[in-house]
Amino acid sequence: MRSAHLKPLSIVKTEKQFDQPSLKLLTLTQPKIDKNPFPSAILHLSPHNISGRNLCIKAYNCKKLCLHFSGNKLYHDAKFKARQRKSYFFNNSDKFIQCLLINAIHVYSKNDNQLALRLNGTSDIDWLSYKLKIDNALSQFLFHRYNLTFNAGIYSNIFEAFLHAGLKGMHCYDYTKIINKDRIARSKDVALDLSFSFDGWNNSSNIQDSNLALNNGVRLAACFAHIKKNQPMPKAIRFLNHYLPVVDGDKDDLRYTNPNYCCVGLRFKRPQAFKVSQEYIDNFCIDTI
Repeated sequence: MRSAHLKPLSIVKTEKQFDQPSLKLLTLTQPKIDKNPFPSAILHLSPHNISGRNLCIKAYNCKKLCLHFSGNKLYHDAKFKARQRKSYFFNNSDKFIQCLLINAIHVYSKNDNQLALRLNGTSDIDWLSYKLKIDNALSQFLFHRYNLTFNAGIYSNIFEAFLHAGLKGMHCYDYTKIINKDRIARSKDVALDLSFSFDGWNNSSNIQDSNLALNNGVRLAACFAHIKKNQPMPKAIRFLNHYLPVVDGDKDDLRYTNPNYCCVGLRFKRPQAFKVSQEYIDNFCIDTI
């Protein structure tokens, strides 16, 4: 195999340093994305401050109700260790994003140049704010291995690199609680589809940000406490000064296919790792007031 086809030495060193292969950063099968009628990948890191650094700076109610703690408890230990190992992001964000780029392109190529990519499965990192450096070695590797052209240079973020490479089948989307007009504009510039996550009636800052999001073309996503698995979502819900059509967000995870002005309804799922009071649930869900 020609040297140009081999991973750059700096990537190999990073993989060994953090005991994390770059091609195993993304999760390709998981209840959240298995329903998607489209090839999908999601990045799961340790949420909030579990990793020792806060990966969810706007977390309030959600830090205790996070889907990180869902699923069969028999698999929690292995799952949590894997996410902890992947959370070396803050130790070397430059190399992490390069490894993430390789993983995304690998999955994209394996799926006939199609991929729905979500980088915040159990975190809320503002990926728009982290630059991506592509040197000559990485550029040549991506071209010779995947026949895709990523010109060497410094990109504002990984999404800008996707755009410059002309990846028409790459659909990037995310849920977030980090919102402002500048971030909304930047996300639209690089085709990153955002949904704003409602965090509860006792989180006044989040309620204000929910209104800002809806007024600027970003849909709302919220948990419903009183809609069971076999029950349909309401057709609409009144929220502040908005009357929002409701989309069933449990049918799939492809938020970029939903209208910009709507409420994505998600049925509340109890964490399996510990008990949660009804008061906590009522504060968190949108249909309790």
